[in-house]
Amino acid sequence: MNGITPADMMKLQNDYFNTTAEDVRPVLLHFVKENELSAGEKKYLDIVKNWDLMASPDSKGQTAYSLWWLRLQEEIFRDEFAGIKYITKMPDPQTVLELIRKDTTSVFMIISLLRV
Repeated sequence: MNGITPADMMKLQNDYFNTTAEDVRPVLLHFVKENELSAGEKKYLDIVKNWDLMASPDSKGQTAYSLWWLRLQEEIFRDEFAGIKYITKMPDPQTVLELIRKDTTSVFMIISLLRV
């Protein structure tokens, strides 16, 4: 990496683009049955769907997505971690995404967690 300037580094540090959400959002949205959602649920779904993937501090899309993604991960691993006294780290988001892509039984969790 040659020729990098302080301005380049500042730009990088201020880049709020959520690369994980770029991969995760389409998978989550794929399983949502919009016709079964209430008006309130559709409101939050629309926020996530129309989100620009920027994780800026005032982003409603980032907030809605983060809550949905966090709750989904907790739901997936709750029973696996139930007997463990101290959990130091949840699986990496990319690992969770691959699990969801490969295990279609995760679909019910994705749909049910939209209704939080």
